[in-house]
Amino acid sequence: MTNETQIVGNVKGYNKIHTRLFAFGVGYDLNSRLLDKLVRENFGLSEFVRPNEDIEERVSKLYNRIESPC
Repeated sequence: MTNETQIVGNVKGYNKIHTRLFAFGVGYDLNSRLLDKLVRENFGLSEFVRPNEDIEERVSKLYNRIESPC
């Protein structure tokens, strides 16, 4: 399946207990638009790391968000 709207709808439809979805992407070869839509519709957050950025800092930031999501 490649239709972004359908993917987001399916994920949201299956997420009956409102589980928070977190997305973490590295590099430029990812679909940030799709990942942002998924987290927006599923109570979560996204974090993306470009090749020239410090991945350790971004992983730490995401971990802190997951550890205390409220």
